Amino acid sequence: MTTTPIEEFALRAEIPSWARTADWDQVPAALRRRAFFSAGIEDARLLSADRKAVADLLQAASKDGKLYRRDTAITELKALAEQRGLDTGTGNYDLTNPAAERRIALVIDTNRAQAQGYARFKRSSTGGALLAFPCQELIRIRASKVRRDWTSRWTAAGGILYNGRMIALKSDPIWITINRFGTPYPPLDFNSGMGIRDISRREALALGIITPDTTQPDPVADFNADTQVSTADIHPDLLDSLQTAFGSTVSFSAGQARINA
Repeated sequence: MTTTPIEEFALRAEIPSWARTADWDQVPAALRRRAFFSAGIEDARLLSADRKAVADLLQAASKDGKLYRRDTAITELKALAEQRGLDTGTGNYDLTNPAAERRIALVIDTNRAQAQGYARFKRSSTGGALLAFPCQELIRIRASKVRRDWTSRWTAAGGILYNGRMIALKSDPIWITINRFGTPYPPLDFNSGMGIRDISRREALALGIITPDTTQPDPVADFNADTQVSTADIHPDLLDSLQTAFGSTVSFSAGQARINA
């Protein structure tokens, strides 16, 4: 069954919290990808508005008879943050300022890309698609303000270069290892400018990445099988927020979280 971006996004639980990015980084990826949050945002109304803006953009929703646009969403969310008294006065480029246009754009773009990335991951990593295109390549899809050394990141994680290209089986754990968000699909980091493209079976054979006998496990089933994770490193207050937000969908006990749905 195909998952659309909005269906994946709709499953996320809203979690208002004081927690900053470093605190959220201690939350296992299996829980983070089931949550909708924004670092340091405790205001439930603003968080809900952020979530609705992303959902409307994913659905290409209309507003007053016009297509809902990214720039409209940023303008509206900025105004709401100011109305809620959340503007720190540090300007539109300060990522710690909830009313900064740059921050709002980052929240919108990252969440939208994650939902789209998961939907594409499911389409391209199951059945005939996986057989026809067993590998994928890490490529630059747009310029980024801060250029990271992805080749070094790749090789440090154990990745092999094929004629200088970063290619691996879709089930290879390297895709999760190099991803800041702990998922096997883009985005790989904030504003990284990197993406992936499918590599056909014929090309993978020619490059020596696979042999005619190569098989691989179902990448989607493997990824979704990560149902029990440690909560030992999560700040106690943030852990309380997670328990409240997830309800019965996640069971928390003795330093562990088990995902039930």
